[in-house]
Amino acid sequence: MSLSGFDLSDEQQKLVAALLREQGIALDDSAGPMLRVDLERRNEPFPLTDVQEAYFLGRSGHFELGNVACHGYQEFDVEGLDVERYEEAWNRAVARHDMLRAVVSPGGTQTILREVPRFRVDVTDLRRKAPEEREQALREVRDAMSHRVPDPHRWPMFAVRVSRLDDGRARIHISSDALLLDGHSAALLQGEIRRFYEDPGFAPPPLAVSFRDYVLTLRAQQDAEAWRESERYWRIRAETLPPAPELPLCVRVSDVERPRFVRRQRRLEPAVWSRLKDRSRALGATSSVLVLAAFAEVLRRFGRRRDFTVNLTLFDRQPVHPEVDRIAGDFTSTLLVEVRDDGATFAERVRALQESFLRDLEHRRVSGMHALRHYAHVHRRVGAALMPVVFTSMLATGPAGRDVAPAGHLGELTYTVTQTPQVLLDHQLHEDRGALVLAWDTVEEAFAPGVLDAMFAAYLGLLERLGEEGSPAWQEASPVGLPAEQAGLRRRQNATAAPESGDLLHSAFCRNAQAHPEREAIVCEDRRLSYGELAERAVWLAARLRAHGVAPGELVAVVMERGWEQAVAVLAVLEAGGAYVPIDATLPEKRIHALLDATRTRVVLAQSWVKERLALHGHGAIETVDDAGRCAPTWDAPRQRPEDVAYVIYTSGSTGTPKGVVIEHRSAVNTVEDINARFDVGPSDRVLGVSSLSFDLSVYDIFGTLAAGGCLVMPGRGHDKDPEHWLTLVQRERVSLWNSVPALLQMLVDFAEGRGASLARLRVALLSGDWIPVDLPERLRKLAPGVRAVSLGGATEASIWSIVHPIEGALPGWTSVPYGRPLRNQRWYVLNDRMEECPDHVSGELYIGGLGLARGYWDDPTRTAERFVTWAGTGERLYRTGDLGRYREGGVLEILGREDQQVKVGGHRIELGEIEAALGDHPSVREAVVIAQGEAQDSQKPLVGYAVLRPGAQASEDVLLQHLRERLPLYMIPRYLRLLEALPLSANGKVDRRALPKVDVSDRRGEHIAPRTDLERTLAGVVAEVLRLPQVSVKARFLDLGATSLALVEVHKILEARLGREIPVLDLFEHGSVAALAARLETACRDIGPQAVEGTARAAQDPVSLARLQGARRRQQRSRGRAAETDNESEEQR
Repeated sequence: MSLSGFDLSDEQQKLVAALLREQGIALDDSAGPMLRVDLERRNEPFPLTDVQEAYFLGRSGHFELGNVACHGYQEFDVEGLDVERYEEAWNRAVARHDMLRAVVSPGGTQTILREVPRFRVDVTDLRRKAPEEREQALREVRDAMSHRVPDPHRWPMFAVRVSRLDDGRARIHISSDALLLDGHSAALLQGEIRRFYEDPGFAPPPLAVSFRDYVLTLRAQQDAEAWRESERYWRIRAETLPPAPELPLCVRVSDVERPRFVRRQRRLEPAVWSRLKDRSRALGATSSVLVLAAFAEVLRRFGRRRDFTVNLTLFDRQPVHPEVDRIAGDFTSTLLVEVRDDGATFAERVRALQESFLRDLEHRRVSGMHALRHYAHVHRRVGAALMPVVFTSMLATGPAGRDVAPAGHLGELTYTVTQTPQVLLDHQLHEDRGALVLAWDTVEEAFAPGVLDAMFAAYLGLLERLGEEGSPAWQEASPVGLPAEQAGLRRRQNATAAPESGDLLHSAFCRNAQAHPEREAIVCEDRRLSYGELAERAVWLAARLRAHGVAPGELVAVVMERGWEQAVAVLAVLEAGGAYVPIDATLPEKRIHALLDATRTRVVLAQSWVKERLALHGHGAIETVDDAGRCAPTWDAPRQRPEDVAYVIYTSGSTGTPKGVVIEHRSAVNTVEDINARFDVGPSDRVLGVSSLSFDLSVYDIFGTLAAGGCLVMPGRGHDKDPEHWLTLVQRERVSLWNSVPALLQMLVDFAEGRGASLARLRVALLSGDWIPVDLPERLRKLAPGVRAVSLGGATEASIWSIVHPIEGALPGWTSVPYGRPLRNQRWYVLNDRMEECPDHVSGELYIGGLGLARGYWDDPTRTAERFVTWAGTGERLYRTGDLGRYREGGVLEILGREDQQVKVGGHRIELGEIEAALGDHPSVREAVVIAQGEAQDSQKPLVGYAVLRPGAQASEDVLLQHLRERLPLYMIPRYLRLLEALPLSANGKVDRRALPKVDVSDRRGEHIAPRTDLERTLAGVVAEVLRLPQVSVKARFLDLGATSLALVEVHKILEARLGREIPVLDLFEHGSVAALAARLETACRDIGPQAVEGTARAAQDPVSLARLQGARRRQQRSRGRAAETDNESEEQR
């Protein structure tokens, strides 16, 4: 291999050569044939390089981050410019350099034109214009030229304009397509144009070699064994390379239709840069690798991945001819650089990156674009922007080793920006008079406001710190911190400290029973209990428990069906000094016995009929709670302290074994008191208790209501999922506060809407435990004007709730209800897998701290240690929720779903909630769920969607799938979609994903299905021809057959010629099999005539019929356009 053309000075080349020898890598400049000069054929077509091909295809709107050229724009301010002489200098350069006369054919080859017209420099006279008018005109020129997408089939692919300004000044605007010139060629060209301008007699010798000769030489090298060895290397590497950095985007990449790039640029002063270069040499690394390592630290801190791949630009003029350095062209190559989080300190990671870079550099004969095609095939992502983060170093790489800064042109560079298809962030660096110039060109609209500014500031801050004398940053594990402004806001958000009352969970009830024994406390189907009667029954039962020897903190099981007996039981357990364990009596008997065995309870409380039905003998003493048993309450001093256990609630475990969450009195009291104070819950409030006692929302239903002096209304047994019964109770009992998971409130709202009923007395609706449909609060307000809808979140492990957000209307830029801000004495953090705080808009795992935390899991120290951790950041104990979230602007938390709701299918990380939200956006869909069906380790498991339609809606599965195709990337479209009458719910009212009906996903990829129609035979023949396959099954996916983006474009070109019709190239990506594409084409032609589809191929051979067919299509398209306009007008009128 050769080091020529890399970002290495002579000294650095010696250093790298020594490092290569240490790695056993030989330097060899004769890895392929030397260049053969053939100037006589310089005007014949020749192929694009891999990078040119990517630029050419990538500018198409059919690819992610397309509709943009690889393009550079610069502005220079010049004193006393002679425009005619400047134009002549450009024309001399055009005559000298072949690639300034190049065009690209639609088929993807390039040609150097033998003759071209005189190139003209456009001039705009802005002299004597008012300042604001002049600035507006200059902005318009910049807007027009900086993001040009030149037609590659027409000359010239570059443009130059001059704006004349006052006082003899002029501004030169230069737009150049990178299909023609790379950055170093542009610098070479600018230097020559300056020479031509300043010295009209300057006459350099003619160039003895053409860029065409160079490209053909590169192609010939592909027959060499060394190239084939490198190709095998990258084919294997493609399977293990990590994806690109996962940056905090505010839109899907596929939704960015016309990217516009914005530049951020700063200088690192010579003294700082000199110290950095000294340190890089001491570490055995090049200065470019050092800067790349610092860049990677910022990408890591502001992204979700610790390991990722960056697209490294190489200006790689291979030394195949002595004059290669004198010709202009696009010599760009790329290298996929793997950046891993290897090393305990930043310095160690620099060394590791240098070693990894050298290993891959050995195989640079195969370009990164070629390697990227293998990666796209392995991960089934043809057409996607796979590696959108680019690092472009131009350190010490000019001809003769000169620094390449764009200062070779006339005048002073005042503005520059570049753009590249399939790129989100292009980091460029070069030296200028001893300083390091750092520039980021970014697609601004893809990022939330402020994100890129924060990233760039963090990056500059890191380089400045590293450049300080004796900087400790080199030995830090994480040298990029949270932005100071964000850190301060987080501290203020978590400053929730408030005094504790010292109450036990039942203390406030006892006070209310003493003060107002006549007030109504519990309402059931067949019973109404006052505070006094409830206290009498609870105290009598507490005495029975003490007689059984129940000790402070001892667990007592409450195995009951819904009813007033549950409230008596839990109050009695706490009054006796124990802690209650609620067990739903409707659970399978084996499950009940297993829970009783796990808790080792000596005493069980049950209703008499439950005791008889479940045969609870063998689990200690069994006390029944029924009409018998009440006595005048005597209020003894509490037997427990606030730090003692109040209850243990079992939740499902990922291993299949339930987890018993142990909650202390002070923790639950903190939550209850906060909610009651926050929403002014008092004696006049009546709460409908729809949640099971074994679900922690019931803790608030009972103890929050009774602490406030309110009344708890309990639905009757057998009405757990009966919205008609709930509506009756809400209206009859004047219910003012609702507390449930969103699905239960949605059932009530659906039913009430259908009956035209009012919920006018509801003043507060507490919603938690699952996603809140974004339209549910507004629907509720129409039934209950003035109701306060509230989003609450948290975990059973953190005492019911820990975070709150009043839902007062849609927030701009939000697609879900915000999670909110912490409750009192509770704190929230978003941490990455290094346990560092994530910057705004960066997703991480949600952690809860503060007073609400559980002791842990009952009798399970292993799982307790896994989920309850001590955070080195503050030394506090935190609970790992397993939920993903992020901070948004203003310090508001957003929940993104469970960590286990992220699945990986075909190499893509997919957030199922995003697909569910898109499906739920269809007006016919009421509820939607998406799962990845199959084993966790199966990377090809299919996505399966389930939808419940709104009453009266008629949308089909195909309609809903098309709705998704219009909004989501292809890899996020479910393979199957099923319509259900209702989604299965768990006992707690949440969607039970495990109960969803399975679909038949038997694999038929290996079965060959022959074409069945003329159209399918034509399509299959073209695909087989391009992919060089003996046959093609009509069901086989093009990607599975090895099709690349370029191959599909070739298929598209041949199909249009043979079928005699225009076909959107995107159809080949979206309808990726012969059968699917044929169906798509048939649908598109159906309105033209019954013979149109089968006659298309024949029409291609008959100019008359072809003309008629095309005319019919054009007429149809025009009529459809008019119809669409009419439809839009009608929709606006509606």
